[in-house]
Amino acid sequence: MQAAKNLIENLQEQIENKMQDKNLNARELERRAGLKISAVRNILSGQSKNPGIEVIAAIAKLLNCSTDELLGLEQEKSKSEAPKQKVISVWDYNLYENCLKEVHGYLQSKNLKTQAEQILFFIREAYVYSLEGKDKKADLRFIKWIIDSHF
Repeated sequence: MQAAKNLIENLQEQIENKMQDKNLNARELERRAGLKISAVRNILSGQSKNPGIEVIAAIAKLLNCSTDELLGLEQEKSKSEAPKQKVISVWDYNLYENCLKEVHGYLQSKNLKTQAEQILFFIREAYVYSLEGKDKKADLRFIKWIIDSHF
């Protein structure tokens, strides 16, 4: 019984911390994760004693962490353990500008509001991916995929 209580307490603490880091409230987290109204609020208030794995997985995906991390079974990866970014050795201003415009346009077309850090991530990923292409222009299919996979 004590182990289950610790899991719920860890879950509550991790959700609260990660929501604060991402400037999210419980209602916004529920909406973006596609959860039922009050799903997150019930966990945080202790009303939900045994949330389903689907709920925990949806929360973890939106908060960009693992379910183990949310439950306190895995420590947050330190900065030194973060995956290495591919080094960009070629600079193509026109391609970068094209990626920026396509990312911005797609976010606007979907009416998605996000933080600058995430927008820069999308632009960088689109740029690196598009550098590998033959025609050296932004790959809109990739841009749609990467943005959709994060929302």
